[in-house]
Amino acid sequence: MRIRQVTRPEQRQVQKQVMQLRMIQSMEFLQCSAQELKEAIQNAVTENPVLEIVNDIPSEAPPIDERDTSPPHSIDERELDFDSSDARDDFERLDSMNDQIADIQEEEFRPSRAALEELSERHADLMANIPAPGPTLAEHLCEQIRFMDLAPEVRQSAEALVDCLDEKGFLSTPLEDLGQFYYYDFDLGKKALAVIQTLEPTGVGATNLKECLLLQLDKKLPEYEALRRLILCHFDDVLSNRLPKIAKTMDVSIDQVVAWIGELCKLNFNPGRDFLNTRVETVVPDVFCAKMEDGSYAVTLNEDEIPQLAVDREYRELLKKGKNSDPQARKYLRQKFDDAKWFIQAIEQRKETLLRVSQAIVDFQSAFLDSGDGVLRPLKMQDIATQTGVHVTTVSRAVCEKWIQTPRGIFPLRSFFTGGLSTKSAHSALDPSADVSRTPHASSSSDDVSSLGDKVSRDAIQKRIRELVESEDGKNPLSDDKIATLLEDSGYFIKRRTVVKYREEMGIPSSRKRKKW
Repeated sequence: MRIRQVTRPEQRQVQKQVMQLRMIQSMEFLQCSAQELKEAIQNAVTENPVLEIVNDIPSEAPPIDERDTSPPHSIDERELDFDSSDARDDFERLDSMNDQIADIQEEEFRPSRAALEELSERHADLMANIPAPGPTLAEHLCEQIRFMDLAPEVRQSAEALVDCLDEKGFLSTPLEDLGQFYYYDFDLGKKALAVIQTLEPTGVGATNLKECLLLQLDKKLPEYEALRRLILCHFDDVLSNRLPKIAKTMDVSIDQVVAWIGELCKLNFNPGRDFLNTRVETVVPDVFCAKMEDGSYAVTLNEDEIPQLAVDREYRELLKKGKNSDPQARKYLRQKFDDAKWFIQAIEQRKETLLRVSQAIVDFQSAFLDSGDGVLRPLKMQDIATQTGVHVTTVSRAVCEKWIQTPRGIFPLRSFFTGGLSTKSAHSALDPSADVSRTPHASSSSDDVSSLGDKVSRDAIQKRIRELVESEDGKNPLSDDKIATLLEDSGYFIKRRTVVKYREEMGIPSSRKRKKW
């Protein structure tokens, strides 16, 4: 049996995802912040001559009917014909037209002197309100070293060690390792470090927290020796609140130990804190939320931060008139037009998606905006995705690095999403005799709480935990088990390990460390 291989022409219809790259870029636009999107628009306008920004015309510009419509430059208005024999001349004319059109638009929309003065005053006010950065810790210490009478090698080593201090003012790297890097011997390093430890703020140059506190102790204090012994021998006991042990070892009363600890609390645990340039970044909201007369909330986008785009009409006319032009030139212009139209559509789609998602979030959390009690309703991104008809990843990208300005302040959009915990009443309605602490549903959620019944946000649980701790008896603080029991009595079913998790998130120490003697 012979098998013949025959080659025949065959036509097939194949569907390819030619829009895959543009879909990826659209998702990136949705995830961009306002500043990142503005930079992307500027780059697109620079790369694509067909795109233009249309919202940077000054508000003081005269009406269209009052402007001088006569062109200040003579433009060659002959129809472009990209003939293959003389294409270079036509392209030169095209470049000349583009430059002249830019000059015409610049002169036509030139702002008035009053507008320029107002803009200058705004800029001056903005610069005047920006605080000047203060000196860093290293600059402050080096300034003191310059006025000290030191040997040149000691001064040089001290200035080198200053640059090795961390943000707290501690020297965390051993002197031996630094000596190998800066080429000085160990004795010279010790002399330089001793000089640094005499500088202000007191405690700077210490190798650890104990040494930092010891450097700050005033030897003239009557309790100097007791405080020094407390730091050297019982510092871990102080941190763990084991005051009876300290009192027994030092043969003093607990009240005396409490008084000594009070003196230690007056010392500076972070000498470099005052020199941290923690400038607060200005947050520009992406979305505005305003309360309407009927009590509802309306969401609008911050259009001022996003430039408005359009297709340049000169290139559009050029494409219409150039029917007999060079095919390569027409193909280039057509591609740029398609890219420009898609870019504008992607920006508009981002606005629409962000507006829909933001409105859905505000509608769901309207009680939080009304009451002012700081408690959010449990909300997941999947809930917003279902309501708006988009994928959950789209919701995640839409709220990423976005801020919303509400009557209660400015919040990250992502902060409106919070997990939910089940209330005990829901379990009782299902089975009043059931022991909810041992039901299989009790560990079904990520926070070891039941996923059945009515939900209450984790913010409400944390707020309740803080209230219980603040109202507890200092001499008999509530344990984590006791807090879990009290929460269950209040209708919130929650396990002990979840109480520990929430307590640590809020920075609340354990019951042993909260105990007052």
